[in-house]
Amino acid sequence: MKKALLLAAAAVIILFSSSCTKHFDNNISEPDYGLDRNVSLKVIEPVYADNLKPGNTYSIKWDVPSAIKNVTLALYRKNVYQCEIATNIKNSGETTWSVPQGIFQSVHYTIKVYDPRFPDFYYAYSQNFYVKADWE
Repeated sequence: MKKALLLAAAAVIILFSSSCTKHFDNNISEPDYGLDRNVSLKVIEPVYADNLKPGNTYSIKWDVPSAIKNVTLALYRKNVYQCEIATNIKNSGETTWSVPQGIFQSVHYTIKVYDPRFPDFYYAYSQNFYVKADWE
């Protein structure tokens, strides 16, 4: 009886491990710095309540480890993706952005800076900022 149970357990282990191999056999490679949740990213500018006026150019600054070679910057309004500001650019810590004239004016904007290879794993959001032409 013990021998039969051991053989059954061994068969389940072999079956499970072979089926897992099929499901987890993907070609996603780890980044140079490994999949480490402790890698910290931070958007430095714009800061909370900055007003970026349409038609003007502003600096966007971030602090991202140098192991992340390139970053992408995306604009969000009320946590909804709007557009990419810069795509797969060198991680220099700063870029400029010309705010479009026709942009919807709101006080609910943020910028997401992320590693384009792992956008859902390594990212940071700016604080909320405004896009308003004039304050009334």
